[in-house]
Amino acid sequence: LGSLVGVSLIGFVEVEPYRLYMFTITSVWLWMWCGVKEERHIYDSTRDNIGCNARTLKSLINVYSISVKREPDFFFVWVSRLLYYTGMSAQAFMQYFLRDVLGREDDALIQTALVTMIAMASGSLVSIPCGVFSDRLGKRKPLVYLSCVIMSITFVGWIGAHHMIDVFLWAGVFGVANGTYLSVDYALACATMPDRGENARFLAVWGVAAFIGSTLGPFICGPALYLIGESEDSFHYRREGYAAVLLIGASFVLISALVLRCVTVA
Repeated sequence: LGSLVGVSLIGFVEVEPYRLYMFTITSVWLWMWCGVKEERHIYDSTRDNIGCNARTLKSLINVYSISVKREPDFFFVWVSRLLYYTGMSAQAFMQYFLRDVLGREDDALIQTALVTMIAMASGSLVSIPCGVFSDRLGKRKPLVYLSCVIMSITFVGWIGAHHMIDVFLWAGVFGVANGTYLSVDYALACATMPDRGENARFLAVWGVAAFIGSTLGPFICGPALYLIGESEDSFHYRREGYAAVLLIGASFVLISALVLRCVTVA
């Protein structure tokens, strides 16, 4: 819901994104500082061999490390999340896809905001019901498999879109699948947490996978768009280039689901 409001403000009210970001971060920081109370957690550095001395490079590396032997389930969940966000980064080219392929030269930004809002709205409608269903089912991975397949199909559907209504419809389908994925992704990470006494560290490491994937994706999709979609106009690219980008995104999402087969937790 927060992302939905932010996209609405940026796309339609023309709020400066960085000013909105700074205002939001400052407000949340003040709210957390003044309104949230928590019990002090005393870290016992004697109970494992990780260490907490961040002054040395070795200690810093240890903080970010995951042992494949000791924490295999969490490691594969981490890899799956990295691949998922690598695939999701293909959507970063949506505004240019609408501009170059569907000819939305003048309102590509607004149309992209609409696509994002539709996806977020449909995702928010199903996330809680899917989470409840996952709890009753007692399994997380089946919903991840299903959502990843549907998101991959959505990427392929966008390739063949010729009108904005096609893009909007596929955005709604994508939002449902993505909302389903996000409702169980966090639960799966918590279920495979190696050490309950270090929740913050392991969740931080888990979150880093999203940053790496979101950074890695454009490095892969950008050259593909340039090499395959290059046209006589250096500022525009052909549909084939965007098709390659979306297929790359779909492939990474499917691979992220396959990686979870290595996870023993259901």
